[in-house]
Amino acid sequence: MAIIHTQEWVTLPPPGTSPWNYNQYANGNPSLHLNAGSPAGGNANRANFFSGTYATSQGGGRSMYSALPSNLQDYYFGHWILWSSNWIWHPVGSKIDYSFQRNTANAAGNKDNFLIMVQPTGANPQGTLTFTQQLWNAPGTQNRSVGIPNFVNNTWYWLEFHATSNSMNGSSPNQDGLIEVWINDVLRLRATNVVHSTTANNWFGDTGHSPEYGGGAHTLPLDQYILFDHSVFSTTRIGIPGGTPIDTTPPATPTGLQVS
Repeated sequence: MAIIHTQEWVTLPPPGTSPWNYNQYANGNPSLHLNAGSPAGGNANRANFFSGTYATSQGGGRSMYSALPSNLQDYYFGHWILWSSNWIWHPVGSKIDYSFQRNTANAAGNKDNFLIMVQPTGANPQGTLTFTQQLWNAPGTQNRSVGIPNFVNNTWYWLEFHATSNSMNGSSPNQDGLIEVWINDVLRLRATNVVHSTTANNWFGDTGHSPEYGGGAHTLPLDQYILFDHSVFSTTRIGIPGGTPIDTTPPATPTGLQVS
């Protein structure tokens, strides 16, 4: 396995002194959850959503890793995640992870980025895990459902995704990028017609935890939170920690064969 970086969240690396950036750190987000009881042990990264009435989405504190290798076009990102025992799912969506390929935004606020979120479906308040692209140019924003994992509050899950950037036809993007998403090592989504980038700079940049509650006005009766732990970036499959190691070695070319 070719690990790029592993963050155990024993402490929160101070902003400005590490490759992790926290754009809401001054508001107390994220914070450190001591003795979180995660499968990795120790503490965890905690995104807080405080009680109150809000006119728009509520951020829980981004933790974005800004030291991925340059010109990266294929990678895996995995981590443990837990929603607090009193978690109430937002009627529009609850965002989890982001990946950015462009540092500036167009008029609609899109940056050639994608996100992993949970959206409610019908009578199911937990809804479906969804992969959403927010693209600067055509083909525009698209959603892909990962299916209904039936998340249970106060339960740890291993979430891992694999992204391969699309190629370019001159200045136009080809729809040949890849996204795969696993939950507890079960493949829930595989799409091979993805556009990650609409420009010639089709490589991945800042990626990490970007928990957000919303898509609009809401009221929270109680404080709630999301925990993240054992955040891993890799160039090969990571697999659920403590599970059976994933063999990524290609088979040897057979020798000594005779055709008769």
